[in-house]
Amino acid sequence: MSDAIARMAFYLVGAKPWTPDRDSPGPYLKPMPKPARKRIDVTPTIQARILATIRRYGPATGEQIAARIHAPSHSVNAKLSRLYRDGLLDRAPDARSPHNGRLIQVYKLK
Repeated sequence: MSDAIARMAFYLVGAKPWTPDRDSPGPYLKPMPKPARKRIDVTPTIQARILATIRRYGPATGEQIAARIHAPSHSVNAKLSRLYRDGLLDRAPDARSPHNGRLIQVYKLK
């Protein structure tokens, strides 16, 4: 065993020193960014129904619109927020909630 260690030490002393194989520090190893998610409209008719209701009845709250088109209020409010973000609607805290008296959003066409 000691003979093997002596031969290895002799080989390492006689070997040429280590040098880097490239000038740059190496590849960029950050992870790639995820691709942007595509918007999928799962209920395309609800948007048309919301816009038609606002055209017909004028400015209304999300709960009023949901009652008029017979749709769940959470999905109507989500779609109203999306339409506001897309620039199709304006909103303002102009109405009072009949349940607790707080200001709530009223949506109207731009």
